[in-house]
Amino acid sequence: MAPSVVKISCLRRHGWGLAESSGSGFIFEEGGSILTNAHVVEGAEELTVLLKDGSELEGQVEHIDELGDVAVVKIKPSKKLPTAVFGQSGSLRVGEFIIAVGAPAALQDTCTLGIVSALQRPSSELGMSARRMSYIQTDAAINQVRHCPHRGRLPESERARE
Repeated sequence: MAPSVVKISCLRRHGWGLAESSGSGFIFEEGGSILTNAHVVEGAEELTVLLKDGSELEGQVEHIDELGDVAVVKIKPSKKLPTAVFGQSGSLRVGEFIIAVGAPAALQDTCTLGIVSALQRPSSELGMSARRMSYIQTDAAINQVRHCPHRGRLPESERARE
C-alpha cells in the first residue's frame, strides 16, 4: 500500500493571493488515476502530486463527488506506477484491525492503526444528516492539521530526535 500513497499539494485563490494546502491519496490505476478526498482538491487552481520516488507531476481533477467526499485526480506518468488494491467493505467485521496510511499536513509516510468500530453507521448519527450515507466507523486517529508551518519538514531540533 505505502508505495501507492501520494502527497497532493494544492494552490487555491484566497482573498488577493493564493493559499497552499495539501492532502494525500493513493494510486489505484497504474496509468495515473489517484483517489483522494474531495475537500483536498476542491477549488484548487493548481495540483502537484508527489510520488513515493520523489518525482512531482502536475495533476488534474477528473471527478469530484462532494456528497461522498471523494475525488479522482489524473496524472501522466512516464512509467507504470504501483497501485493499491480496493478491498471489499462487505467482508469487513466489527473488531477487525485496519491501517490508515497517508501524508497529513505534508508529513509523508504517516501510518495509524485502529479497529472497525461499527458498520453501516448512518450519517445522521454523525451529525451529517444532509449526506444520507452510511459509513464504516473506525477508531484510527486522523490528523486534523490543516496547516504545516514547516512545509513538510520538521525543524532541525525535531529531526535530531528521529
